[in-house]
Amino acid sequence: MVAARRHIHQHPELSGCEQETADYICQILDEFQIPYRKNVAGSGVVAELTGKMACSFPHVVALRADMDALPVQEHTGLPFQSENAGVMHACGHDVHVGCLMGALMILKELQYRFGGTVRAIFQPSEESYEGGAPQMIEAGVLNGVSAIYGLHVTPEIPCGSIGLHAGEFMASTDELHFVAIGKGGHAALVNETVNPLFMAADFICKVRKEVASRNVRDVETVLSFGRLVANGSTNVVPDEAVLSGTFRTFDEAWRDEVLHLLAETAKEIAAAYRGDFQVDIRNGYPVLKNNPETTREVEVWAKQLLGAGRVLSIPKRMTAEDFSYYLQKMRGTFIRLGSGNESRNTHFPLHSSLFMVDEDCMKTGAALLALCGIA
Repeated sequence: MVAARRHIHQHPELSGCEQETADYICQILDEFQIPYRKNVAGSGVVAELTGKMACSFPHVVALRADMDALPVQEHTGLPFQSENAGVMHACGHDVHVGCLMGALMILKELQYRFGGTVRAIFQPSEESYEGGAPQMIEAGVLNGVSAIYGLHVTPEIPCGSIGLHAGEFMASTDELHFVAIGKGGHAALVNETVNPLFMAADFICKVRKEVASRNVRDVETVLSFGRLVANGSTNVVPDEAVLSGTFRTFDEAWRDEVLHLLAETAKEIAAAYRGDFQVDIRNGYPVLKNNPETTREVEVWAKQLLGAGRVLSIPKRMTAEDFSYYLQKMRGTFIRLGSGNESRNTHFPLHSSLFMVDEDCMKTGAALLALCGIA
């Protein structure tokens, strides 16, 4: 399990390019004589392991791991550091694959002690903007499934512990791209120019104020702009200003309302300045909602496996995850797997070029996923 994780870590692949990773997973599945389908929705792999114990009500439970890496240059200095320049498993997807492989190894050993079927989904492209989950769903990976479980490494949680949150857990995310189009010219000739920077600044101020005033239910919300590029000069008004940001929340109706507000405000600003405003709102992942019933069940199972003190109730996260698409279709729970250990230098955050995990967390992840599959 650890060896598999290290191999994948050393040979990371970006979203949509995970073919060598998929081939390596298939090689291990062949060694353990676990049947699978490959090239699912691109490079996805779907394995199935059916228990040999008689079962009155056979069911199918899905377990999912993502496979893709990030465009990050690794600086950990690990002996199995990435060999692919500018690509790194800085979000722990190598660990997720290792945990799911470990769960299958456990279940293979226990095949005569459980009934039903465990479907292991090795998913590509979680880090791409549209996500790989919708394509996997379209390919039928959830057909006949009664529940689905997944996990994600979390350095803020100690190794050997897990974190759970029932209900709305991770935020929706949308990319915001705008181009304020004015009329360039000499900065001194204010009557002959339309300054797109003023348009962009006015837009930012108005939408922030309007979102705050309309949020009467105090829904947790992030509206942030991180890029404003105009390329003018001290005495040059540019023709356009490019503005980019993100919107995140935990309420789908509020999400729709704010995205409509952004588009309408852009139109109003354009009219007021006699300019134009190009609007490109790219819808990302929906809100991730853990099913309360399955989450309570995971809590019970995890306390039996790890002890009550190692099963933590954790707050919502403004980060996003395409596992949310699976949970729109069926019952299931997304688990945060503790991977932190100060003595092993694992305090660096996800997506950092120095991100590392305590590999002992994989024992916890593999065992818990196996238990979710057959409990």
